[in-house]
Amino acid sequence: MEGLWSIEQVKVGEEIMTPVAKWFQLSPDSSYTSGNGWLQNDAGTWQLSKDQLSLNSIYQPKDPFGSFEVV
Repeated sequence: MEGLWSIEQVKVGEEIMTPVAKWFQLSPDSSYTSGNGWLQNDAGTWQLSKDQLSLNSIYQPKDPFGSFEVV
């Protein structure tokens, strides 16, 4: 999973809420940075289990929607 990833679609329930130019840089040491376009707006650690990507931000509160489903 390490590398630079672009987010193509974010779906919450039946609503599609995809941020413009959203990206994640997942590093081999389980750290990440993320942002929109040229702006970095988050960092922390990541964990992958089966098809779920969990991000633990050092700047943001825990996401009430939980992990991302990876497809």
